[in-house]
Amino acid sequence: MVRRAIIIGVNKTGKLPTLSSAVQSAIAFGNWADSQDIDKTLLTDERGDVTIEMVTEAIQKCIDTQDTNQLIIYFSGHGILKGPGDEYWLLSKAPDDPNAAISVQTSRWLARMCGIPHVVFISDACRSFSTMEFMALRGSLVFGMGNSQNMGVVDMLYATAPGDPAYEVRTNGAQFDCHSIYTKTLLEGLHGKIPKVRESYYKNDLVMAARLSAYLKDIVPKEAAKINPLMRQVPDSEIVSVKPTYLSRFPKPPKPVRHEVNATAKSSGLKPVAPKTQIKASVKSSGKVYRETMSFSMDSNLQEEFSFISLFEEASRIEIPEMKAGFAIMGIKGVRNDNGNGQRIFRNEQGIIFVAFDRLPPANTYFLIVSNGNIYPLAVLPGFVGTMIFKDDILITVNYAPLPQSNRYDPFSQSLHTVNSRRAQIAAQSKNGTFRLSGPIERLMETAGYIREYKAIDPTLGLYAAYAYLQAGNMTSIASVYDFMAHEPEPVLFDVALLAQLAPDAQNTTRLTAAAPFCPMLTQGWSYLAAFDQEYYNGLKDFSKFTVPGLWTTFRPEASELINSIIL
Repeated sequence: MVRRAIIIGVNKTGKLPTLSSAVQSAIAFGNWADSQDIDKTLLTDERGDVTIEMVTEAIQKCIDTQDTNQLIIYFSGHGILKGPGDEYWLLSKAPDDPNAAISVQTSRWLARMCGIPHVVFISDACRSFSTMEFMALRGSLVFGMGNSQNMGVVDMLYATAPGDPAYEVRTNGAQFDCHSIYTKTLLEGLHGKIPKVRESYYKNDLVMAARLSAYLKDIVPKEAAKINPLMRQVPDSEIVSVKPTYLSRFPKPPKPVRHEVNATAKSSGLKPVAPKTQIKASVKSSGKVYRETMSFSMDSNLQEEFSFISLFEEASRIEIPEMKAGFAIMGIKGVRNDNGNGQRIFRNEQGIIFVAFDRLPPANTYFLIVSNGNIYPLAVLPGFVGTMIFKDDILITVNYAPLPQSNRYDPFSQSLHTVNSRRAQIAAQSKNGTFRLSGPIERLMETAGYIREYKAIDPTLGLYAAYAYLQAGNMTSIASVYDFMAHEPEPVLFDVALLAQLAPDAQNTTRLTAAAPFCPMLTQGWSYLAAFDQEYYNGLKDFSKFTVPGLWTTFRPEASELINSIIL
């Protein structure tokens, strides 16, 4: 098996504090690669800037050889999140050069189609939310638009959870004794020093991503707490590879040879001396493999989601004469009506705010403006009422239901409990501000199919199914979701149209101009816009400067002028 690694270490990025261990960590990772006979390319800023061109060229060489079975991309340096699922590794010239950063999630998606069977991203970088200084960052893709018919497997290993920092520490106050907690423990596992991480397979012991990630999730917080009880660092991962795909391999030592007592000793009457035997400690495995999967059955953890989602039943029964579409909004005191004519706003006795549209707004988009001035762009779907639930002034849930006068209302009401069950499962998987499932590809596919079943009566189920299929790398199923929704009378949700465009043979961006709303509804969708032609992307990139971290796309109040000039 031909294995290659691109190893990146960047201590200095723009005006950010200079790191002490990023280059050192990259070199140490390179030493491990050497020990595993992995062909490595080491890119550090010891003697000059690390650029996007250097990274893309190194990756393309690995692809062009057409014999690479595994590609590992390791990064140590500064990282940021512009929003959930919109993540960047910062190279030397960021943020002054808005392209001098690696768009992690989009590059990950493109890696599936590069023709390499197994790609591993290892990120020893902060995942803190971006400050205003970095909101204009666009980032670059380090994989090209591949055309491989065989989708590869991509594993992701992160030093920390979304929104959190990754720490480097000094030991005993020594000036140069600085190391990354994550890379130090990662390499201990990769070098085979942790028995419970090693797994027997024929004549070898293997270190595989699933068991390694479980170990890191356990040990890194403990190592951080030893340094400072208030230091929190919990690694994250998305692992889909299975045995025998490995990261490290160690040949098993030969078994000791047992010698028979010779006949001479027996005949002489001498007491035979027992041969020396090697005592080998064995480590029993629990048999558990780290997996985070979605349970299809209701459990106690979902009761909170159900208590919120039960409000949909009341909101979906509203009947307002001549209303073509609308929204029911719960959990906030009021909304501002800055969207022009064609809508009516009122509140019922239960405190639910209703917005009724007598005619559809431009771009089929309703800009919900809340009391703090933040703006939520939402799809206006004729024949549907969208239900939004806020908690602590943050939008946590959006769903749609057919209006009572719609011919889809009876099927909806008859299956409401089942639909709410799927909504509750989605809410449970979105608690960290991004929608993400974990597990092997087969499980992701099963879950996506479970979610998509009722997309005709709640289009957001189609939206979530499309994101789940993207995680599984199944572009055919995303296209299937899009094709079904495109034959319905209402506009396709922007995210579904966007993800359907990511297939290598789907370059017709006119699908996006007919979608609703005018931009991704989920914040994590923004990172995929960079894969499109620059003309279309330029039309939305100005809006991305105003996004606020959260599950649902949210603009700061400063975006109102841009909205008024371009949309309204």
